[in-house]
Amino acid sequence: MKKFLIILLLTIATVLPTFATNWVQVGDKTYIDIDTIEPFVNDYGQVIPNQYSYWEKTLNNGDFKKLEKQYNKKIWYMLSKNVIDLKRKTSAIKFSVLYDLKENSIDPLEIMSSLMNWQSIVPNTVGELKYMIIKEYIQQRRY
Repeated sequence: MKKFLIILLLTIATVLPTFATNWVQVGDKTYIDIDTIEPFVNDYGQVIPNQYSYWEKTLNNGDFKKLEKQYNKKIWYMLSKNVIDLKRKTSAIKFSVLYDLKENSIDPLEIMSSLMNWQSIVPNTVGELKYMIIKEYIQQRRY
């Protein structure tokens, strides 16, 4: 009976899905989750060629002081869903949300695809490192 229970527990443990994220550090207190890299689908359900979305986490390194004053809360980190265009070498933020020290969300903001503010990726920066990581990941996955 004990063997049966042990085998049953091991079977259940190996079948259960895992919900871990795979954060890769790309800068000082900045990480991207490479498991979330996927082709970008705009607000109209269209897959945009050469564009990929991914999640990024930025820990508070002192740059959130104005926002902390505005919301009158201490900010721990920001999560954002970013989009990168590998052909044009540009990136934009699609969604962002701040989190306080108790992991409560503060003022989430989603931007319509047509209104995203595209920025050029500057050579030899964290932006270019993200570009290279995502490009390599896409080539390995062959999207």
